[in-house]
Amino acid sequence: MSVATAFPTTQGVPAPGPRCLACANCTGFVFLCLIGQLLARQPLYVVGVDNPSVASNKCFGAAFTYLFIVVVSIATLVYDKARPKAAVSSNYSDMGQDMSFLGSDATAERDRRRASRAQERDALAGLEMQSMPTKSML
Repeated sequence: MSVATAFPTTQGVPAPGPRCLACANCTGFVFLCLIGQLLARQPLYVVGVDNPSVASNKCFGAAFTYLFIVVVSIATLVYDKARPKAAVSSNYSDMGQDMSFLGSDATAERDRRRASRAQERDALAGLEMQSMPTKSML
């Protein structure tokens, strides 16, 4: 399972992927750095700040938190790209413990039931074809 898809959706809304998070947090990092520089160099342009040096330091702290999330998102993208792809299995044998409650021959039973249903379907289709009137009967 990919790191990006490890978390389930919440109420039908998919969780944002690492590419989306990297872009959004990169924007937040740049914005907070600009506000921090503005508070440090020209505090008169920002109205309502009592202590501009403390506010500037808090902006830079928040900006580096955003930068950390950008780095983690990029690392996730690199990891997902470099990770070998898992083989696709169609017989559910890779589920392991999830199917242990079904017993050791659960897949054989499932295949037997599918074959039985297919035979029943074919038999019903044959009966329907026999019961349909043909042109010669009309």
